[in-house]
Amino acid sequence: MAITEHHFQSEQECAENLALSVADALQRDLTDGGAAYLAVSGGKSPIPFFEALSKQPLYWKNVTITLVDERHVPETDPASNAGLVREYLLQHHAAKANFIGLYRHESYERNIGILNEEFHPFPFRFSAVILGMGEDGHTASFFKDSENLASALFDPVNPVSAQTAPSEPKNRITFNFNILTRTDNLYLSFSGEKKRAVYEAAKKKLSANYPISAFLHKRELFLRVYRA
Repeated sequence: MAITEHHFQSEQECAENLALSVADALQRDLTDGGAAYLAVSGGKSPIPFFEALSKQPLYWKNVTITLVDERHVPETDPASNAGLVREYLLQHHAAKANFIGLYRHESYERNIGILNEEFHPFPFRFSAVILGMGEDGHTASFFKDSENLASALFDPVNPVSAQTAPSEPKNRITFNFNILTRTDNLYLSFSGEKKRAVYEAAKKKLSANYPISAFLHKRELFLRVYRA
């Protein structure tokens, strides 16, 4: 595993530099193949990054954006990651991008089935994947106390899995490890001393207590870490 770390004095500075790097990755694929594919994480933390990226002058009509993971709620729900993407990323220049959400059906089980049918075989390689990290070491919807964590980490076939955990009140949908690592531009972005301490612990050894460590210790991956 190769890791490059980029440290910044503020979350805004981190977000703006991350946006520039991701825009470069998208532009390379737009130039080389005419299309680009981006997977982003949800929550409140990425909002400054979304806003900065939305103002990058790319040919957004040929960019497809999807989510690393999602809560099983409609886009109108305040907890929806898709709602945040539409509000903060699909604006300005990026308003012309294509967006693929992960909510398909009110039935949780049926939703997972529809997504696995839709994305198998997975139709593209990501131009960039942006991971976040919680203070408990989770990333995407890979929670250490999820009963189905093994599916997210080790399923070589299904693109998505259902993830529920005592620490997370909502049913979650996540792209699995085999899909999130289909990129040459994998990013991890976080801020704060608590998350820094978790990151340093996860970097020392592969541990089920820190799901992010699966990405930190995969030999074939090149990870860019952006943190404030």
